[in-house]
Amino acid sequence: MGHAWQWTRRGATRRGSGLTAQAVRLAQMPARVLALLTLIGALCLGVSPVAAQGTGVTGSTAGAGATSGSGAPSGAMSANGIEVLESVAQAAFGTETREVRFLLRARSESATDRIKTVTLLYQVDGSPVENTAQPNYQPGGTVSAVYIWRVAGVLLPGSDVAYRWQIETEGGRKLTSSSQTVAFTDARFTWRDSQADQVVVYWHSPDAQTGTSLADEAKKVQAKLRTDYGLTLDKPVRVYAYTRQQDYMSALASGARQVEGAMTVGTDRIFLLAPGGTTGMTNATQALRHELPAAVFAQKTDNPYGPPPRWLSQGFGLFMAGETISEQNYKALGQLAQNNRLLPLRTLNGNFPTSDRDRSLAYVQSLSVVNWMYDTYGPEKVKALLAAFKEGSTVEDAVKKGLGVSFDQFETRWKNAVKNGSAAKSASQNGARASGEAAQTGDGGLMDRFFGPTIAYWRGILGPSAPAVIIGVTAVVVLGIVAVIGGTIFSAVRGARSED
Repeated sequence: MGHAWQWTRRGATRRGSGLTAQAVRLAQMPARVLALLTLIGALCLGVSPVAAQGTGVTGSTAGAGATSGSGAPSGAMSANGIEVLESVAQAAFGTETREVRFLLRARSESATDRIKTVTLLYQVDGSPVENTAQPNYQPGGTVSAVYIWRVAGVLLPGSDVAYRWQIETEGGRKLTSSSQTVAFTDARFTWRDSQADQVVVYWHSPDAQTGTSLADEAKKVQAKLRTDYGLTLDKPVRVYAYTRQQDYMSALASGARQVEGAMTVGTDRIFLLAPGGTTGMTNATQALRHELPAAVFAQKTDNPYGPPPRWLSQGFGLFMAGETISEQNYKALGQLAQNNRLLPLRTLNGNFPTSDRDRSLAYVQSLSVVNWMYDTYGPEKVKALLAAFKEGSTVEDAVKKGLGVSFDQFETRWKNAVKNGSAAKSASQNGARASGEAAQTGDGGLMDRFFGPTIAYWRGILGPSAPAVIIGVTAVVVLGIVAVIGGTIFSAVRGARSED
């Protein structure tokens, strides 16, 4: 295979016929050393970020019990002979405890009609789904109800929880309190903020340049989206920039969520790592350049029925970030198209493949499709496509409404463009128009996508020298493995000869 992206094939081992039990015993000790070296390499290059994600360890002990605010002051009201004396909520975001505590005090105005039931109703981030919870309380003329919601791994920083109470007496009188809101914020840090049009950047680094750099980048991205593609944010977006990898991971990690170096959550929040320094801020601004268009895409396509296809969302983010496909990768795409070995777009509507080869190909294909789509149909039809998804249309219906062709026609035309090289030509023209600051999605871009979090993790500990240290450790591990393998082969051959 002559494709531009190279993937390691599994090596096959053969047991030589001349190996004896003695030679095998001689090989056991080097094998243990090999396992140890492999373990060291894994710890250095891949395991540590996972460990940080799984354990939620943070290096910050300040504000371990800090609270992040409360709901409306009291929520007092009276109706149907029921009086709400107090209704408050308080969120705690610390290293050990993360919870939202809801408190209600209410009384019945009738001495003979006691309060029988109390129910808490709440919604997260404007979700159409309203959840119910049963607080702890004792029925009576006056009740105090408390509900503690453990939210570690459930709520992300910046979440807003709207809540209200339903109260009913034994005589059937009912009251539903007015809605209040409590904010769940990362109160471990003192956040600073900077306004950038419809984007607000929050950061806790003492370096003011962090906020300035990210705000400037946010303005540039919004201006490009507005001028070149007619796209604007429908509502403000909040960007949370963490300085240390440990704090970033502990704020976002959960058992059901894969944490990446930068994330767009919902339609109005972006989380990223901004460790400071030239390299750290370059990575942070590049991440924002990708995630802010992703937030625009989410706002333009958000609907209660289902998400748009992943090839479109990922390709849109890469394209809007100004990333391009290398000439070598486009040649590889052309070869795959000629041999009918491109991944079918329908298989990329949901999650991308898990294998490195197909996952890399999925990203390259997604960028190629969106690049060709903009060049062929233009920004207005693409906007119509996004609007169709916002209406809740299926993939087939949205493509028909927005672009005026069937999905099969759309995919076939794109594949033909890849085969004859016209897709590469349009991509080259679009790439020339892109910002010179945009990073390329050739082999290096995809490598950054997969291994960026690992490098960022060690940069948070070792500082700017992290890449050099990782390269050095990798070299030592590789040389050690080569030495062990060589020693094993030598011992095996010598043992076989001694028996002859």
